[in-house]
Amino acid sequence: MKISDLWFEIVYLLRKNGVWGNLVLIAIRILRLGFPYYSPTVVLFKMDLEDRNRSREHGDFIIREGNLSDWLAMVGSATEYRQRKYTQSATDRFNNGERLFVVEKNSNLVHYSWIAFTDTIFLPEVRTTVKIPQKAWYIYNSFTSDEVRRKGIYTAVLVHVAYELGDAGEKELLGYIMAENIAAKSGIGKTGAWVFQIHHLTKIMGITIAKSCKTLPKPPPEPV
Repeated sequence: MKISDLWFEIVYLLRKNGVWGNLVLIAIRILRLGFPYYSPTVVLFKMDLEDRNRSREHGDFIIREGNLSDWLAMVGSATEYRQRKYTQSATDRFNNGERLFVVEKNSNLVHYSWIAFTDTIFLPEVRTTVKIPQKAWYIYNSFTSDEVRRKGIYTAVLVHVAYELGDAGEKELLGYIMAENIAAKSGIGKTGAWVFQIHHLTKIMGITIAKSCKTLPKPPPEPV
């Protein structure tokens, strides 16, 4: 962390709560939590579904639309309570028009991703809700099993979903990744997606110091 950034955060905190107010808050949080520093950055990306030049080739796995049984097979828990919880959450999502996509490799489920049609995106890592001008499809809650990570599965799912939605006349697909996920950033770059917003949050000892959002223009097309 740069000294200038730290100084800005200290000044911001002092102005917000005052010297003594901050000392009390800091003391309480140190006693309860130690000295945690939390500073995630989230990258929102967008795909133009009218672009039909993406490669659909991928490895020896199958991408298909999933159902409740697929969902429970991947998140199933030994406890009855969690089983009921996952069943209810998936049922609610399906009832709201959301769709589940899964990946099979050697007859085993190794990935899932949900997509929703929405005009509001909540980014839990940075405690931010993003409003978009008009409803669009949004891919979220993606998971890939450890044994098949870095195999291009998330990239292949993005392309598969993009073609599915594009064939149905949809215009855009949105999603987000953590900025430090280098493999995911490389993957979305291969799909023709571009970054349109960067969100950052800084918390020290549980206190929100700063939140920021940077909006980026769509890059010009690459010369043929």
